[in-house]
Amino acid sequence: MTQPTPNPPAPSADSPDELALASANRHGPLPPPRDFAAYNRVLSSAADRILTMAEQEQRMTLKLRWADWIAQYTALIMGRLFLYLLVLSAVYLVLQDKPVEALFAGLAPIVAAIYSTVIAARDPGAHTKDDNEVKH
Repeated sequence: MTQPTPNPPAPSADSPDELALASANRHGPLPPPRDFAAYNRVLSSAADRILTMAEQEQRMTLKLRWADWIAQYTALIMGRLFLYLLVLSAVYLVLQDKPVEALFAGLAPIVAAIYSTVIAARDPGAHTKDDNEVKH
């Protein structure tokens, strides 16, 4: 013998017919202006502390971007200097009647340039960073 399933309760005037979902997204360390004033009501120095934190984060982000730029520029300069050194050494070896050594010394920068061009063509965004993304 099976028992009948009970009927669900009838909705009352107090029970909601729909469920609403609200969400807010924000980016950055500062809260929206209406919430910012509420922080000061809870703790008198909260707004100043939040602003100080945001300023420190901005300074650190700029320092990291500057250091990254310096490192990339230094690597570029060092790579070019090495390339010129290899080419000059190939010319020197030709002048010293060492054609085989000059060939290898001259081929090294050509192969490196072709290799870097092929890698850059294969994945053009591999060596660029998104300005908004900084790793701490």
